[in-house]
Amino acid sequence: MNRNSALGWLPKINAAGLPTPRTIIIPYSHRAIMPIFDGEPSEEFGNIVSATHKAAGTIGLPVFIRTDIGSAKHSG
Repeated sequence: MNRNSALGWLPKINAAGLPTPRTIIIPYSHRAIMPIFDGEPSEEFGNIVSATHKAAGTIGLPVFIRTDIGSAKHSG
C-alpha cells in the first residue's frame, strides 16, 4: 500500500485519538470505472455516485471529496 494512502494513515491517526474531520471512505474498483473514460457505461461509477450522495447526507454539506490517487500533495 502506498504510504501516503489515507487507508493506511487515517486509521492510525484515529487510533491515536487525534482530531480528524468526519471521514467516510468509499471503496471502489478502479478497473471497474475505467470504461467511463472511453464513453462507456460503468455500474461501478454509478455506485460511487450513490455512495458519495449518501455519505454527504450522513456528514452534511459542505463536504470535501478527496481521492487517494489524485491529490499528489506529497509529490512536490
